[in-house]
Amino acid sequence: MPVSRCAADDYQRRVEHVLAQTPLIDGHNDLPWEIRERFKSDLATVDLKSDTRLLPIPADAAPLMTDIPRLRAGLVGGGSIAPDVRRRRALHDVDTHARQCVGGLGH
Repeated sequence: MPVSRCAADDYQRRVEHVLAQTPLIDGHNDLPWEIRERFKSDLATVDLKSDTRLLPIPADAAPLMTDIPRLRAGLVGGGSIAPDVRRRRALHDVDTHARQCVGGLGH
């Protein structure tokens, strides 16, 4: 049986209410790795306040999946990274993530 428009609207309002009270945290985000690989860790070349799908895409890759407008539209309240510290580059990813936070990219 199809869901009525009224029921769908009510469901959306309920989801928005829950996420406003209990923020969804993205527990796995490869953005620091993607910035390192694609842009040599140059944060100035990646404007997360704009649609990152419009940035250059390597031939063997997909568009970036993270930017502030899409995080907000999806009601994502925060994020974290869990680098594999056995890899030397993991520390580089932590540094990139820290510079994103200090730079205010999430505001």
